[in-house]
Amino acid sequence: MARSIATNTVVDLSELLEFVRPRHRMLIASTRTHRPPHTPPVSGGASGERNPARQQWVGGKELTARGDPLEEYHLGDVVQFLTPDGQGRFAGVVLQVRDDAAVLFDFNHPLAGQPVTFEVHLLGVL
Repeated sequence: MARSIATNTVVDLSELLEFVRPRHRMLIASTRTHRPPHTPPVSGGASGERNPARQQWVGGKELTARGDPLEEYHLGDVVQFLTPDGQGRFAGVVLQVRDDAAVLFDFNHPLAGQPVTFEVHLLGVL
């Protein structure tokens, strides 16, 4: 099945499962009398699980070479980096700063591993 986003295409259960299973995220809607459907994620959160490998030390020399040499990093700072090709950006959160100026960054998405609840209002039934 070809990928599509935000469409009103009607699919059968097998097509829905074919789309959802590789992504390891699924929503199950539960309805309650006189209340909108509730759809908590089954797994993965908004951006997948947290990945410990995305916490990486960046040396002080590299930080100086790529940015402002007078910059000071503090716990919780969000720092933007250029992608290797210089065409995009990504961010990391400062987790720790060592005496040698190396900084431990967390490059996970801020919502990684966090449960997300969607509120859905049913507009109609086909």
